[in-house]
Amino acid sequence: MEGAADHLARETVDVDCTDSSSSGGGATALMVSAMCGHSDMASMLLSVGAQVNLQDEVNGWTALMQAVFYAHRPVS
Repeated sequence: MEGAADHLARETVDVDCTDSSSSGGGATALMVSAMCGHSDMASMLLSVGAQVNLQDEVNGWTALMQAVFYAHRPVS
């Protein structure tokens, strides 16, 4: 079975797309992974080129700032 990172790398997928809904605040998948403490997902997104310095629309926070704020040290 093909791994998720291999699939994302092979397909044309924008791993930096943002959630522009009213509750999403412009968060990327990497930011959500950081907020929820999903270090395996964060690592996979980074391995396929997710941008670490993008900022959300609410606070201007990056994924690293989200991980630190929510005390998810393994992600940071």
